[in-house]
Amino acid sequence: MNVIILGASGQVGTALMRKFDEHSIFFQAFDIKPNLPRVHRLDITDVFALERVITESDALFVINCAALNDMQYVEEHAKEAIEVNTLACENIAKLCVRTDKVLIQLSTDQVFDGERKAGYTERDNPNPINHFGVTKHKAEQKIMQVGGNAIILRTGMIFSEHGNNLLSNVLTLAKDNKTLYFSELHYFNPTHNVDCARVIVAMLDQINCQADVPLWGIYHYGGSDQTNFLEFSKAIINGSKKYDSIITEQVIASNPTVAQLTHIKYANLNCTKLLHTFGIKQLPWRRGLQRTLNTIYES
Repeated sequence: MNVIILGASGQVGTALMRKFDEHSIFFQAFDIKPNLPRVHRLDITDVFALERVITESDALFVINCAALNDMQYVEEHAKEAIEVNTLACENIAKLCVRTDKVLIQLSTDQVFDGERKAGYTERDNPNPINHFGVTKHKAEQKIMQVGGNAIILRTGMIFSEHGNNLLSNVLTLAKDNKTLYFSELHYFNPTHNVDCARVIVAMLDQINCQADVPLWGIYHYGGSDQTNFLEFSKAIINGSKKYDSIITEQVIASNPTVAQLTHIKYANLNCTKLLHTFGIKQLPWRRGLQRTLNTIYES
């Protein structure tokens, strides 16, 4: 198996590289910020550079993890977000069709409007209310229009030991604040980056075996047991106290901050289709959280 990873320096990209090493899978890794060993620089909005990378590789799979996903930044830089999150994805899809490659495109729970308390299925109509969701939904539409062998994997909010995510933000705040305030009105499926990589590798294995079932289309994955910002933050603080001299004594509910309001209210994903098609089960996010905290404090 031979794989191209785009956005390899990000949370899911780094977890994929580790997984591929564990499974002895050959990969070529690219990112606009190549700050890790074996990652080469590539700006996916550079059409000619992108074309060269994809057309000159004999890889069967292209996994696009690259995105502008800081939601406040995306709101303030709409044109750049369209270029990275939408137009580049369309170009990648076209190049995959041209070179007969399989595309795995990461997407997001933010393509929905957040009004549905029950988990969103792949059959529910997207209706994004923030610009990040708009750019990702447009990318989904472009990829489906291009056709070819493509899978779009919508995930819950990713957390890991590095990068800018809710976990790292909570740990930073906990060093200087006795009380933290988070919304209890916003629900989601926290998704460990290693768990997301596990899912992708399992999908690749089955596609590579040429299973005789229609696999292409949209799938959902997030950690099992939905929670809200408040409870997730409490779990982070409780899990960190045995390792660190954080000063936070309590995490209490408050009105949502501007950043929290950008996130849709109910971002719960129903992952039944992934289970029925690929046999991939959800894992609890609490297991991933403890593993991440162990990595942060014991490494």
